[in-house]
Amino acid sequence: MSLAATQTDFRQNFKAYMDKVTEEQETIYIPRPKQKGVALISQDRLDWLEKYAKTEPGTLKHSIAAEHLMELGIIPEQGEKISTDEEYDKFWEQFK
Repeated sequence: MSLAATQTDFRQNFKAYMDKVTEEQETIYIPRPKQKGVALISQDRLDWLEKYAKTEPGTLKHSIAAEHLMELGIIPEQGEKISTDEEYDKFWEQFK
C-alpha cells in the first residue's frame, strides 16, 4: 500500500511515517511544490529493487530478487507457487 503526505505533515509526524515504512512496508509519497516529489521506502525494499534491476533476467540472482519483491507485493506473482520441498528443488535445479 502507499500513502501520501504533505511536507509539513511529514515533518510533524516523521517518526510515525518512518515506522510505517519499516514496520508495515508502506511507501510514502511526498509531493513538493514546484519540484519533483519524493518517495520514502525501506532499505530492504530498495536493496531488492536494485538487485532485481541490476541482474540479468533468467539468472538465479534475478529470480531470487523477483521472489522477494513478489513476497513484498511490489511486483505481481508469476506462475504457480512452489508448495513442497521436492518442487522447490526441481525448480532451482534448472539454474545450476
